[in-house]
Amino acid sequence: MANSAGLLATSDLASGLPAQVNAVRPGLMLYGVHPAAHLRDRAALAPAMTLRTRVSNVRHVRPGDAVGYGGTFRAPGRGRIATLPIGYADGVPWSLGDRGSVLLRGRPAPIAGRISMDLVTLFVGDEPVEIGDPVVLFGEGLPVEEVAETAGTISYELLVGISGRVPRVVRA
Repeated sequence: MANSAGLLATSDLASGLPAQVNAVRPGLMLYGVHPAAHLRDRAALAPAMTLRTRVSNVRHVRPGDAVGYGGTFRAPGRGRIATLPIGYADGVPWSLGDRGSVLLRGRPAPIAGRISMDLVTLFVGDEPVEIGDPVVLFGEGLPVEEVAETAGTISYELLVGISGRVPRVVRA
């Protein structure tokens, strides 16, 4: 028997060599994620899931202004804070507060302050940002493996931890 890692370790799907097992239960592979870095060359997998949202608010801040619960983020200078309508109740790891980043308009933007139940805030400085701008939390352009490492967890926890509050869009 083998899970995703076992399946890749006992086969070479890239060259068509089958696994040397009689029962498999691929899990992580179904999301297009390699279970370990040393198995990346065993199969060409493409991410099957992207967590995205849109900017819901933009506010100006001055140097030293505190953002978020406990004021853990202090604005390093004049700039703007973009608010996202997603939080830990939706599956965004609380541990990404003040250390994670997202893709805003396709560019990295640091998470500013703690992740709250319903919101994430970003310090965007003077970069262009408007209400409605697209944001990727993981997936397309921002591998879930990188986000999981920053959060101190595993990819699978992020992939299966998205709550029922988050709308699903399935594309064929």
